[in-house]
Amino acid sequence: MTASVVSSNNVLTAGAAPNVTLREIKVLDCTGYGTLESILSGLLYAVAMRNDIVNMSLASPYDKNDADLGTFFGMMTKAVNYAVSRGVLVVVAAGNYGIDLDHDAGNAVVPCQLGTAFCVGATTISDELAFDSDHGVSGPQMVAPGGDLSDAPASEIIGPCAPHVVGFDFPGPCSDTDVVFDYGTSFASPLVAGAAALIDSVAPRGPGTLTPSQMRSRLLRGADDLGAPGTDNVYSHGRLNTLKAVE
Repeated sequence: MTASVVSSNNVLTAGAAPNVTLREIKVLDCTGYGTLESILSGLLYAVAMRNDIVNMSLASPYDKNDADLGTFFGMMTKAVNYAVSRGVLVVVAAGNYGIDLDHDAGNAVVPCQLGTAFCVGATTISDELAFDSDHGVSGPQMVAPGGDLSDAPASEIIGPCAPHVVGFDFPGPCSDTDVVFDYGTSFASPLVAGAAALIDSVAPRGPGTLTPSQMRSRLLRGADDLGAPGTDNVYSHGRLNTLKAVE
């Protein structure tokens, strides 16, 4: 479903970047868990395949004071920074733990707070921060619609159901006419990744010519300033505005 937020290829719903080329790289199992090796391998594979943008709808909090995690943090940071150095914008979900990352001395959210990852928090249908979205300028650079349960399913994110989707809220398997609803930062980050793809598609020197820094700059420049004026602890640099970012 997260892929359809970027582009559904005009199947049932419309994604942020119609007709963009998608490459699915599986790094987590059917229960949502994966290893460091699988995540690193997936990211490096995306770089090798010359992707312009990577979306990672995954996040996990760790004890930042645990010395044994230093190697883990270091390897993830190097992988993210390597991808960006090779021209790949790495967009990641902030996580759904409700952590104030500016004031929580105990937790670090990975990969949101590592290296040059472009981290995204989630807002609701009423432009409020989602109750469970991690936040703080030391984490998400911006926020984007991620849905909520205030008026479910109308307030959730909608997408086509893939045949392999099975979950507690959708028993599966599903047909090619079914849609699914969900919410969280995992759906906010692909919306930003799709917006970045749209920005890159209309680059002055042609599609695929913008650097990660240029895409990041345009996303932030076009963001709507919500909450306290300027960068703040709740919305960071603002909420995604795709139209303004593309213009």
